[in-house]
Amino acid sequence: MASKVDARQRWILLKQALLKGKRKAVTSYPEDDFESGDPKFCIDLLKDPTLRNYYRLKKYLPNSSDTWMVEFLELSGLNLMLEALDKLSSRGGPKIYDALLQLTCVSCVRAVMNSPSGIEQLVNDEKQIRKLLQALNTSVILVKKQVFDLLAALCMYSPEGHDRVLYALQHYKNAQRYLYGFNAIMSELQTDNVPYLVSLLSVINALILGTANMQKRARLRNEFIGLHLLEALPNLRKIDDADLLTQCSKFEEARAEDDENLTKIHDMNCHQDVFAALFSKVHASPASIQLLSILQGLLQLEPSDSSGALLWEVLEILVNRAILIAHDSPETDVNAFMKRLVSVKLERSNQTMKGELIVSKPENHDWPEPEVSTEESLKFTCSTTAPAPTLAPPPPPPPPAPPGSFPTCSDKTDIPRPSLRMKKLSWQKLSKAASERSSLWSLGPNNPINPDYARIEQLFCFSSSQTKEKDQTLFKKEPKEITFLDSKKSLTLNIFLKQFKCSNEELAEMVQKGSKSRFDVEVLQQLKKLLPDEHERENIITYKEEKEKLANGDHFYLCLLNVPCYELRIDCLLSLEDIAVLQNVHRPNAKLIKKACANLLSSSRLPQFCHLILKIGNFLNYGSAIGNANGFKINSLVKLKETRTNQPQVTLLHYAAQEIEKSYSDLLNLPDDLQSISEAASIEIHSIQSEVSSLSHHLKKISDDIESSIDDIKLQFRNPIQQGLTASEELEVLLKAIECKRKELAQYFCENENKFSLDELFVTIKTFRELFLQVIKDNNEQKQKMAKLKTRQQESNKNNEPNECNTKQVKNNIVEKLLLNIKKGFHQKNNSVNKYKTECAPDSPATKLLEDQVEIGDCFRTARK
Repeated sequence: MASKVDARQRWILLKQALLKGKRKAVTSYPEDDFESGDPKFCIDLLKDPTLRNYYRLKKYLPNSSDTWMVEFLELSGLNLMLEALDKLSSRGGPKIYDALLQLTCVSCVRAVMNSPSGIEQLVNDEKQIRKLLQALNTSVILVKKQVFDLLAALCMYSPEGHDRVLYALQHYKNAQRYLYGFNAIMSELQTDNVPYLVSLLSVINALILGTANMQKRARLRNEFIGLHLLEALPNLRKIDDADLLTQCSKFEEARAEDDENLTKIHDMNCHQDVFAALFSKVHASPASIQLLSILQGLLQLEPSDSSGALLWEVLEILVNRAILIAHDSPETDVNAFMKRLVSVKLERSNQTMKGELIVSKPENHDWPEPEVSTEESLKFTCSTTAPAPTLAPPPPPPPPAPPGSFPTCSDKTDIPRPSLRMKKLSWQKLSKAASERSSLWSLGPNNPINPDYARIEQLFCFSSSQTKEKDQTLFKKEPKEITFLDSKKSLTLNIFLKQFKCSNEELAEMVQKGSKSRFDVEVLQQLKKLLPDEHERENIITYKEEKEKLANGDHFYLCLLNVPCYELRIDCLLSLEDIAVLQNVHRPNAKLIKKACANLLSSSRLPQFCHLILKIGNFLNYGSAIGNANGFKINSLVKLKETRTNQPQVTLLHYAAQEIEKSYSDLLNLPDDLQSISEAASIEIHSIQSEVSSLSHHLKKISDDIESSIDDIKLQFRNPIQQGLTASEELEVLLKAIECKRKELAQYFCENENKFSLDELFVTIKTFRELFLQVIKDNNEQKQKMAKLKTRQQESNKNNEPNECNTKQVKNNIVEKLLLNIKKGFHQKNNSVNKYKTECAPDSPATKLLEDQVEIGDCFRTARK
């Protein structure tokens, strides 16, 4: 108690010190002149803006009459206060005195706006609203909070007030050089002052909800969303404040309601309406980036081109196909979705031919699968067999070459030796045995072509400025290493060999011994791709010079070629890795799928929930073609959230969860029954079946190759491969049991047995389970929020109980009524914003007389009591 008294005394001393010696002319005014209520006297006070003058005016304004207020406004009283507020806010960092003066001044402005005449003058004069906005330049948060409250009240007072505030914000944006008009509001959301945050969200909601035009509300809301309001809302919701939660909830509820209503009013035959509906749906989601990219791509298509019409037709087919796939079974993998999307047959009515949209090579061409990389395959040309032409007799030998020139010849052994160091031609050399076959190279041309070697030497030498002797010396230097591989494969092979950090001989020995610890699946697959082809093997085997001159990759091939049956050994090591995947991955996944099928068939809660939904659905569909149903397809469970109630953000699934919590609380444990199904949704049963079948066939082939191979390989790989065969056969038996469960589930859910897919069923159940858990969470959060609001409303009702002393004062408090409505969550609808303007209009003399008579009667009744 003593601390409060000391604080009050310090405050009185501070005011006395601030007011002492300032504006001595004002102190000479008698008090009774102010009490007489002369508006001209108040205007004189405002011309001398001191804290004492504004404080006296603040006390008088709430009790002033309408006649006094009109005369005060005609004498530019409000304009003087706004000009003083503008000057004070532009001083930079205020002192204590300036801060107190700003607070008192803005409080006087608020008191004037509480009267019908005051708020009407401000609404009708945009310049005064601009001056009010200039007060935002101050650094005093309490002043800015009051200004934002007044702007929110103006927006909700009338449509004219709402428009004036928007125009003033646009002018303030230009004056402050902001990029967007609402930057003045959004830039303030970084504060940790909770009451200030409430005022900021209040003015945001007031700017959006202050208009009855739905499209305008959506446009204003999108501007705030574009300034990252949605990213700020989750952090604001974490603050435990009832008023702040009310404003956050109001923004989201109004947004959901407007989005739902906008989809109903768009004309689906109008391009602009359809695009507006699409943009309204995706503008605040990551899909907006993909939409922009799609539109940019479509803009590049020219309808006038010959292929333009065909491309638009293909795009329409793909979009329709994507919609069908999305509604049928939502895919979780992009590759799987693309595989289903582009594998659709196209039938044109005006053509008999049929094509297929396939990303890979066309099916109607019997092209062999390449065994090497794309770049390597491009280096080979596919030769076609044809009858060999009759060879003509060889031409006569050419005449002798003149001195100093290169000899011309037709045989490769007679190629002249260049005198300069030449650039090399990158090719893959064929062995002599390959070239001696009946091929392109064994057939001599009828008319041999003899190139101009002198011209070639001039064009492809490295340096013509050096002397011939020096170039010959450089040329005579023997190359450091010899390679029969092309540059790209040599580089790839060297990178592959570096990871082992051992010699080529040791690596070849590991392959021979079958060292599984040093090879995993990726390494073995890469090694298999890098094995030497036929021509490389022949070149390396026929190489008889010093082995030390071979490049590292060629030397590795030489060591590997000394390992007997090295290809079979690598295939066996790969098969052992596949067996490990089968035992450690496929078998547990298959068991999980079988368990999920059994849990679906044994769950008692799922049928109860489905029967509850069936009754609700038959009630909603009563009298329609889809009513009086005996059941529904199980994928309809994920569509329960699409049916919305009249309340925003409340769907049929929310209602079902509320009904379950009220009457069938055991069904709240339904997600526990669906846990294993949700885990199995990420497993593709068809992938397991195909891989097991392929592996089983491959293991049988490997087993036959082992039996016909050398004893060393039999000793190493016979038993592990046989164990893998046994494991694959056991897994095939398990897959057959799963197939029986699939047929049983198809009958259980009344589905077509031939088309029923476990993958699609599990994805549907997983999606439904996640939705069910989410609505339970939403319902709990809504209950907590409603409990807080109810408690706060009870406290507010106690504090705001009307009494006879403040009845007259509350009557004209227009701004306070508007802010109270905003604080409670905009209880009054947008179509009744003019109600304040009607209720708060200046009273007629007859109405004033009746009110005075009622007040006199109330006083007599109070005296009798």
